[in-house]
Amino acid sequence: GHAAVFIRPHLLDLHAERPAGGSFRARVVRINPAGPLVKVELLTEWGESARAELTQDRYRAPPVTLGEDVFVSAGEESRKTARARAR
Repeated sequence: GHAAVFIRPHLLDLHAERPAGGSFRARVVRINPAGPLVKVELLTEWGESARAELTQDRYRAPPVTLGEDVFVSAGEESRKTARARAR
């Protein structure tokens, strides 16, 4: 069967290379850099829309670019929360 997991957009990390642990591939389809959080619209490898919110520093180093394929993973903060709830 299939399972759905919901993670808040500001708890997602974007990577140029596949990180260790769970991740999925997505294409960057829109970037809104206005404000303290950069909103990045993604198209997942299975055709669904997703959104990540990055700090300005994270957005710039290394930069996320329109049309780029990235790997999306749960950020460290969401992994800490999941481990705490599993106890």
